[in-house]
Amino acid sequence: MARIRSVKPEFWDDRKLAKRTSRDTRLLYVGLWNLADEHGRLNGDPLWVKGKIFPFDDDIDAKAITAMLDELAAPGLECVICYEVEDDPYIFLPKLAKHQRLEPWKVESRLPAPPRLNGNSSEPGSDQSVPGSDRLPFGSNSSEFGTDESAPSYVAGSMEHVAGSMGHGGRARRRATRIPEGFAPTADMTAWARATFPHIDSARETEKFIDYWESRGDKGALKLDWAKTWKNWLRNADERFPRTRGSPSRQPYRNPDDQSRYETEELRA
Repeated sequence: MARIRSVKPEFWDDRKLAKRTSRDTRLLYVGLWNLADEHGRLNGDPLWVKGKIFPFDDDIDAKAITAMLDELAAPGLECVICYEVEDDPYIFLPKLAKHQRLEPWKVESRLPAPPRLNGNSSEPGSDQSVPGSDRLPFGSNSSEFGTDESAPSYVAGSMEHVAGSMGHGGRARRRATRIPEGFAPTADMTAWARATFPHIDSARETEKFIDYWESRGDKGALKLDWAKTWKNWLRNADERFPRTRGSPSRQPYRNPDDQSRYETEELRA
């Protein structure tokens, strides 16, 4: 299933990638993000990839896709890793977390891991100090797969795990962070908002949510789980902006001061 992915402005400033790959190859790379799961894995059949990313381009065939994947897999770039499991081809994107907020701890991948990340502690890619590392795309030795060392093993999203930082009982500690740059609700979060609060303009509330938390400079702006903080924001909006009985349409604020008070007060989350 394709996923909504965002492209950070910094991507276009990647001089090394631009100098070493063609324009079509860079477009292919971005397209692969849409096809990869939260673990950075996707079907690696060149014909399938061509049909998903370049369905209307007759000048690009499976052979051209293979050549572009070779460009991305070249030493010094290692943007993709092509591998096979039981004769079926797969692709792994070791740098996907540099470009996207991923939540691999929330869902199992339906695709097999690259051989060196199969959870076997004897394999050099496995990090058994992190719970569930056999399911995550990044191990303690992920640099062996060409991962950008500046990219975090877990990208700030709803929760940040710190590899090797364990609390009592072997549970990973969570670290509060500021709102992630480029925060945006996931498709699941948006669907939840529409189903739960159909009378609330979640897009507008998200804009206010981001502006509010980006403007906070105190310790109160640090949160453990930004997805839950966002959901609580909408719940607070619902309390101040109740739906009309029997209708999902929005209802005006009770008086003009309510809106001003709502947009300026600190909402606890």
